[in-house]
This record gives sequence, C-alpha cells and structure tokens, in this order.
Amino acid sequence: MKKLFTLIALAAFAFNAYAFTDEWRCSTEASSPIVLEHITATLQGAWEFKKDYAVGTDEDGQTVVFTPTASGNLTIIFGGAVATSKKLHMQDADENGLTATLVSDHSVTIDDNTNPAAEIASGDGVIYALQAGKTYTFFASGTKWRLASFKYSDEAEIVYDTEWNFSRWADSNGFSNQVKDNLGLLASYKDATSAINNFGKINASKKGSYTKRFQTSGGGSPLEGTGTPTQRFIYFNVKGNANISVEFVSGSSDENRALIISDGTNVLSTTSADTNLTEAKATYTGGAGVIYIYASNGVNIYDIKANNVGTTVLLDDSTKPTSGIGAITVDQNNANAPVYNVAGQKVGQNYKGVVIKNGVKFVNK
Repeated sequence: MKKLFTLIALAAFAFNAYAFTDEWRCSTEASSPIVLEHITATLQGAWEFKKDYAVGTDEDGQTVVFTPTASGNLTIIFGGAVATSKKLHMQDADENGLTATLVSDHSVTIDDNTNPAAEIASGDGVIYALQAGKTYTFFASGTKWRLASFKYSDEAEIVYDTEWNFSRWADSNGFSNQVKDNLGLLASYKDATSAINNFGKINASKKGSYTKRFQTSGGGSPLEGTGTPTQRFIYFNVKGNANISVEFVSGSSDENRALIISDGTNVLSTTSADTNLTEAKATYTGGAGVIYIYASNGVNIYDIKANNVGTTVLLDDSTKPTSGIGAITVDQNNANAPVYNVAGQKVGQNYKGVVIKNGVKFVNK
C-alpha cells in the first residue's frame, strides 16, 4: 500500500550538558508503573506480560500514560504487527493529538487517531516528541496490540549518509576476504589454521522491517586487551569523525551475545542483545581510519549505518595484526624511555623492563 511521505521535524529541545537515554523492555517480571529517570509510564487497563511484550486482554482498553520530567523523543516499539485496520492515538492532557514518525523510515508520519497507510511490522515502532511536565496518553485501537519496549532520549538525531541494509543483498552461503559495496568482509586470513566458510551467510529472517540477516557465525577473536579482531569481522574506512549504528540480534535464543564496534585499537562500544532487534551505536573521533564490527559469538546483523565513510581498502595477510611481542626499549632503567615493537612503531614507555599497553604485554629484549 502507498505510504504517506510527509517530512516532520522532531521538536528542538534545550539539551542538558549531557544527553540522557532511558529504556524499558518488557519481560514476564514487568509491572506498572514503569519509573525511569526522566519518564514514568503507567499501563492502564488489563495487561498481560509475556516474555517479549505486554498485551491487553480487552480490545481497545489498554492505554499507556507517559509523564516526562524532561523534554525528549519517545520511541515506542511494537511486539506485534500493527495492521492498517488499527488506529494510533497519542494525546496530551488537553486532547491535542501528536504526530509520529516511523522508526524504520522517518519520512513516514502518522497523525493522531489515524490508521497507518501500511502495516507496521513487529519490531518497528513510532517516535513522538514530548515536553517536560506534560501528561500524554498512548494506545492503539481496532484490535489487541503489543508493547515490546520504549526508549526516551534527548540525544540529537544523527543523520547517516551511508547504509548497508542486508535485506537488499542477494542470498549468500558466505563471504571470504573481499570488499563488496564499499564494505569489507573478512572471514579469516589466508594463513589461518582452519578456514571459515560460513561467515556472512545471508538468508531470510524477519525482524522489524528487515527480511534478511548477515550471520557472523562466531566471534571475532580480538587480540587480547585490544579492539583488533582477527576473524569474522566487517570493516569500512572513514575519513575522520564518524557515527555508526548496527541493528542486530543474538544468534542464540538462550544466550546474550555482544556486538563490538572498534577503531582497531580502542573498543568504541559493546552492546549485548537477545533475540530482539537491538541497535548498537558508537562514535569515532579522530583522523582517517578503519571501523571494525565483530561479535563475542555468533550474531545476526540486519543493517549498518554510518557517516563520513571513505573508500574501503581490502585487508589481507600483509595487514594481519600482531600482538607486538618482542618490543625493545632504549633504556630499561629509564622509566621515560620510549618502547618500540619489532616493526619500529612506538607502543608506549618503559617500566622496569616490561611495557603494558592496552592490556598487551610487550617483553623487552
């Protein structure tokens, strides 16, 4: 069905010196009211809390009353599809209706007491701009509806100019070492003790608006104490300061697994997830470099967004990372003496003959 493409600018807020983000996810132990640092949500009516979402037992009778203490953007994620037969409602205490933007496509808007022009998929949601000190009531009418989570934040919206949506990629049995669509994919280096054949398998998987997943099929095995992965990782070049967003889920139904974003030396973010679609975000500050995305174990990645992306250069065995064991010093008795690795790169300063940098021990010769 045709979507309503109307641009809406989220309200501009007077931001604090620091940004906040409050988030709630439904579980079987959930209860009402939900009191977070900057917003309280009171679930009114008869609700039943499932593992991943809350659902009411009365049609049209379940509402959520939001009372924010600071201005921000409220993101509501649905635990079940919202059909075009439903109407979405968000009103303040004076019964003024608010307009929402769709999480997966900010050009799509939905007015108060209006049916969505196209079905909103499970895992997708809507965003509202709320003001401090006001009371708002939200619900969906037409049939039962499912609330999976909500997030409240005053973080400025980031504009990404590059996206790798794997739903748009062809099915694949896996990728070896290559650059595709300016995105680097490395299963393992050629001299690895065992080949990795299933990294990057792309097949059908429905999460939110996404229809395909990219499987890491294992962890990135980073060098100890660093953000340098050695296998099963995605990478791309950036020209300088950059923002990164990754939508992913755990590859296991009974275990939280983490997705790591790094600059090759420093871990920029570590985000855990279960089988619910989760966004991992990171900010890189620095000059031109490489961003790495890998996992602690198998995860499924659906979408990657970034800005300030450069031209991605293929990594191969000539760039294979090493731990730096075999570093030398100028003077082992001088605590300020520079320490170099075997490649002649400065890695730190001497301390009693042993140097530790980013958790890696460099043994002096």
